[in-house]
Amino acid sequence: MGSKDKQLEILHDHYKESFSLIRSREKQRDILFLVLIALFALLIVEIKYPLNFGEAIGNLNLQFGDIQLAKLPLAALLSVSWVFTFTIALRYCQTTVAVDVQYRYLHMLESKISKFFNDTNLYRREGKAYLEDYPFYREWVWFVYVILFPIILFISTVLIIVTEWQGLPTSIWYKIFDLILALGILSSIFIYRIPVQIMSKIKTRFKSKN
Repeated sequence: MGSKDKQLEILHDHYKESFSLIRSREKQRDILFLVLIALFALLIVEIKYPLNFGEAIGNLNLQFGDIQLAKLPLAALLSVSWVFTFTIALRYCQTTVAVDVQYRYLHMLESKISKFFNDTNLYRREGKAYLEDYPFYREWVWFVYVILFPIILFISTVLIIVTEWQGLPTSIWYKIFDLILALGILSSIFIYRIPVQIMSKIKTRFKSKN
């Protein structure tokens, strides 16, 4: 086996491993996406319908015993929900950024491997070939994931924390704690998408058209 064949084999194996890693992270991202939506829905129910929520929850069964959630202060349950929401939002942002970075790396590998075949259109399944198919739908999906969904999360977080401060007669310390977590969610959303990712996508699309 020649040196070029060996290099091609190594690149191809590395490409397959990278693609498998991306698929794994995409599944993780999609699960986090659904969990995040559920947590936001939970926050809304806790804040808008506190009495109904207190009656609806039951006991939490653990190895060391049962926790009667209904007897816990609503403010404490709300803060726990904020903690979970912040944690999942942070992880979702981190995973999404990792997927975006890995796809750019995958496109670079495709470019390297294509040179071995002297054909710029070959070995481009996730790069050039994907970007050329269904352009309008791709732009819509890009808009939803990169712009619309972060905006919805951003606005939802602001509305939920404002409603909590205005509508719930809970301790100011709970509200300050929840506000800090809400600001953490807002900062994560802004940092992971707004300044860097959008400009990166725009540059990628501009280069692909030229």
